[in-house]
Amino acid sequence: MESNKDKLEKLLKIREKYQYIVETLFDNPSKLSDTEREIFMEKHKLEILEFQKINDDIASLKWSLMTSQEQKDYLDKYSDD
Repeated sequence: MESNKDKLEKLLKIREKYQYIVETLFDNPSKLSDTEREIFMEKHKLEILEFQKINDDIASLKWSLMTSQEQKDYLDKYSDD
């Protein structure tokens, strides 16, 4: 049975193939016009959705690998009290 750590490593490797999305849309946002950005997003819609799902899965796995104290510290640091 695959451990959460193994699953995380596998997803991180898979996510690398979607790096072009980050580079195109976020690393240099002024590189594309609004129209080019919309065309890119429409053309790569399925890949963007898959990339988002992978990121969600990675976040869940990272959370599950944290100790209770690490989770508490994270929530204390990032929650909007």
